[in-house]
Amino acid sequence: MSGRYVEGALYVSAGIILLTTFWVPHVPGTVEFFVIQAFVWGLASYLVCYARKLRWLQAGLPDGPPWIKKWEETAPAWAFEASFLVQMSNIVFALGMAPAVLANGDMLRKSFTLQLDDLEPSDMWLDHVIFASLAGFMVRDCVLFYANPDLVLALHHLGVLILMVSFGFAAIPGVRLLAFITPVVEIGTSFYCAFSVWRWASVYWWVMNLSNAVMFLGTSGIFFLCPAWTPVVVICYIIGIGLAVGRTTVMVDLLRKHGFWGAPAGQVLKVSGATAAKPSQAEGKSSPKPAANKAGFQKVSEKPQNGSARKRGATPGSRVKPESTTTAMIQSAHTSSL
Repeated sequence: MSGRYVEGALYVSAGIILLTTFWVPHVPGTVEFFVIQAFVWGLASYLVCYARKLRWLQAGLPDGPPWIKKWEETAPAWAFEASFLVQMSNIVFALGMAPAVLANGDMLRKSFTLQLDDLEPSDMWLDHVIFASLAGFMVRDCVLFYANPDLVLALHHLGVLILMVSFGFAAIPGVRLLAFITPVVEIGTSFYCAFSVWRWASVYWWVMNLSNAVMFLGTSGIFFLCPAWTPVVVICYIIGIGLAVGRTTVMVDLLRKHGFWGAPAGQVLKVSGATAAKPSQAEGKSSPKPAANKAGFQKVSEKPQNGSARKRGATPGSRVKPESTTTAMIQSAHTSSL
């Protein structure tokens, strides 16, 4: 069986498994419902990840894409791409929860204080699917990368698991609002994955900041309106704030590291040009003439003498020519083949 057929079979299997989420024979809010939903979403997403892994391996790209000169991430590019695709389900989750939270001012105010006991389990099917599915995604990552553990990633996943179990079973106020905040936060995470593969700097900066703002403001409102700061509430709030700070720190570090924030534009273009040369040679394509490259570098390097992109008022994603023409062509060609 060819790789294309295997990949297609994996996608079909993932879709069939995912459909069973609607027929879990247990009441939302029970341990059985949580475990089965976590297993369903974790297994379906695992099959999608494996399908993307096969596609990247068949393309001869076991680590990173050809438009990135040196792949330095904690996992292969296929893992980030697959996570981005899977995390798009959070757009549906967020849209599904929005009416229960944002329909009117009264519902929004109540969403800050409502607990599990204040709501009928049958009315919280989507809430509990959101909590369980994210827990399943965390376990999936542990299964995929148990042989190459990363401390920061492990701590992140542990914190998220604690939050999802607490949201699903503990006496925490604002549970309905948390069911809306959770997918919004994960949409921000998905664009971290997208930046890792495709370097979508501007959209990464905006979406991540917006999702962090929603998380910070929403959880802070729940915390300070809470009538009693129980140990569970305090621990969850600390984890949430820690995740927001950590996500922001990682974003700033990545944007600076890859030249999208605070790096001279001439230096960025040189890096892009060097990146473009290697893949084009590997594919037997003609590289741009050295003289033309040199002239291009000199022309751009005249501009940054007044300071970095940040000093000139540029936003993190507004570096000059983030991709050279050759690099963009390579990225487009390889993306279409994947």
